[in-house]
Amino acid sequence: MKRLRELKQIKSKTAKNEKQLKKSKTCDTKMKQFTIRPLLAVGMHHYGRRELSVGSNYHLEAEPLNKYDSNAVAIYDGSRKVGNLKRDYAAAISSVMKLNLAKSRYVIRPIESSEVKSRKIGPQQLCHLTFKGEDNSEDEIRTVVKSHQCVSIIVS
Repeated sequence: MKRLRELKQIKSKTAKNEKQLKKSKTCDTKMKQFTIRPLLAVGMHHYGRRELSVGSNYHLEAEPLNKYDSNAVAIYDGSRKVGNLKRDYAAAISSVMKLNLAKSRYVIRPIESSEVKSRKIGPQQLCHLTFKGEDNSEDEIRTVVKSHQCVSIIVS
C-alpha cells in the first residue's frame, strides 16, 4: 500500500514537470525521441554528491556484472559514476537497453532536487530518460516499457 502511494506521488510530480521536457527537432523523419518517466536516481551520496544537478544531463550505462543486481544501471557524468537507478526502475531500463534499439546515448535529466525519505534509504531524485530510436522500433520499446508498471513512455 505504501509503495503504491509512493508511485502515485511520483507520477503526479512527473505530470507537473512534463512541461520541462525538451523535445529535440531532427531533420530525419524516421527518428523518434523516446522519453521514459518517472525514474528515481539513488546512491549519489556513495559517489561524493548529495544530489544530481537539476537540469544537467547525465548518461546511463548498464552494469550486467554488478554483484548485487544484474539489471543495475549506473548514472555517469562524463566518465565519472555519480549514482544508480533505483532497482525497480533499473530493471525496466535494463530491459529497454537489452533491445539495443537506441541510436543515441541514454540521457537522464533530474527534474527536481533530491528528497530523503529516511536515513536507511538515502536521497532519491526524480528524473526523466530520453533517447532516440528509429520509427520502426516504437512498438517493441512500448511493449517492454508497458511490462514494467513503474514507468511510462512518451514518443515524440
